[in-house]
Amino acid sequence: MTIAADGALGNDIHFFAAEIESKAKLVYDEVSDWLDGIAGWQPPSESIAQQITLLKQVCDARSAWRHQHALVFKDRPDYRFVLGEKGEVLDIVTEQRRTAKPYC
Repeated sequence: MTIAADGALGNDIHFFAAEIESKAKLVYDEVSDWLDGIAGWQPPSESIAQQITLLKQVCDARSAWRHQHALVFKDRPDYRFVLGEKGEVLDIVTEQRRTAKPYC
């Protein structure tokens, strides 16, 4: 998918099934602290730091586009579903949004 500098999406969007493996095992709160300039955690490598920075830029562009062109529920929390072994919903947990887990 192409994302323009202003956050608009191109016409080349394709959806497909995929598996994602988090090799760096990043933690949202640690990444948020780092992006917010709070001392402590550092990315494990320069390449990961660059990827986090690029993802933040994409997120900021998409967020700006949404604020201008779409309905945004800024003050609403995220919801995380806790699933059982068979995929059944065991619990729904609310999580406040932070820099590394914003409204992108």
